[in-house]
Amino acid sequence: MYSHACSCIGRPTVLRTRAGRTYRGYVERVTPRGVYYRAKGLSVGFFPFFSIASIVLLSALFWY
Repeated sequence: MYSHACSCIGRPTVLRTRAGRTYRGYVERVTPRGVYYRAKGLSVGFFPFFSIASIVLLSALFWY
Protein backbone atom coordinates (compact mmCIF):
# COMPACT_ATOMS: atom_id res chain seq x y z
CA MET A 1 0.00 0.00 0.00
CA TYR A 2 2.87 2.41 0.82
CA SER A 3 4.47 2.26 -2.65
CA HIS A 4 1.10 2.57 -4.38
CA ALA A 5 0.20 5.58 -2.23
CA CYS A 6 3.57 7.19 -3.08
CA SER A 7 2.81 6.83 -6.80
CA CYS A 8 -0.48 8.71 -6.25
CA ILE A 9 1.02 11.84 -4.66
CA GLY A 10 -0.44 14.99 -6.25
CA ARG A 11 -2.76 13.07 -8.55
CA PRO A 12 -6.58 13.03 -8.45
CA THR A 13 -7.71 9.89 -6.61
CA VAL A 14 -10.62 8.22 -4.87
CA LEU A 15 -9.87 6.99 -1.35
CA ARG A 16 -12.23 4.41 0.12
CA THR A 17 -12.07 3.53 3.83
CA ARG A 18 -12.85 0.19 5.44
CA ALA A 19 -15.87 1.87 7.04
CA GLY A 20 -17.29 2.44 3.54
CA ARG A 21 -16.76 6.20 3.23
CA THR A 22 -15.51 7.54 -0.11
CA TYR A 23 -13.39 10.65 -0.60
CA ARG A 24 -12.35 12.31 -3.88
CA GLY A 25 -9.26 14.47 -3.76
CA TYR A 26 -5.45 14.36 -3.78
CA VAL A 27 -2.76 12.50 -1.86
CA GLU A 28 -0.70 15.28 -0.25
CA ARG A 29 1.96 13.25 1.57
CA VAL A 30 2.70 9.62 2.47
CA THR A 31 4.42 8.32 5.60
CA PRO A 32 5.17 4.72 6.61
CA ARG A 33 2.06 4.90 8.85
CA GLY A 34 -0.49 6.43 6.46
CA VAL A 35 -1.63 9.05 3.98
CA TYR A 36 -2.28 12.78 4.27
CA TYR A 37 -5.23 13.35 1.97
CA ARG A 38 -6.91 16.55 0.74
CA ALA A 39 -10.52 15.82 -0.14
CA LYS A 40 -12.55 18.30 -2.19
CA GLY A 41 -13.66 21.15 0.01
CA LEU A 42 -11.89 19.84 3.12
CA SER A 43 -8.56 20.48 4.76
CA VAL A 44 -5.84 17.83 4.81
CA GLY A 45 -6.71 14.77 6.87
CA PHE A 46 -4.62 11.80 7.95
CA PHE A 47 -5.72 8.25 7.13
CA PRO A 48 -3.70 5.40 8.68
CA PHE A 49 -3.08 2.48 6.31
CA PHE A 50 -5.16 0.07 8.43
CA SER A 51 -8.27 2.21 7.78
CA ILE A 52 -7.83 2.43 3.97
CA ALA A 53 -9.57 -0.16 1.81
CA SER A 54 -8.40 1.26 -1.55
CA ILE A 55 -6.80 4.21 -3.33
CA VAL A 56 -7.69 4.44 -7.00
CA LEU A 57 -6.37 6.95 -9.53
CA LEU A 58 -9.24 8.77 -11.24
CA SER A 59 -7.48 8.38 -14.59
CA ALA A 60 -7.78 4.59 -14.13
CA LEU A 61 -11.57 4.91 -13.92
CA PHE A 62 -12.02 6.79 -17.21
CA TRP A 63 -10.76 5.69 -20.60
CA TYR A 64 -9.97 8.41 -23.10
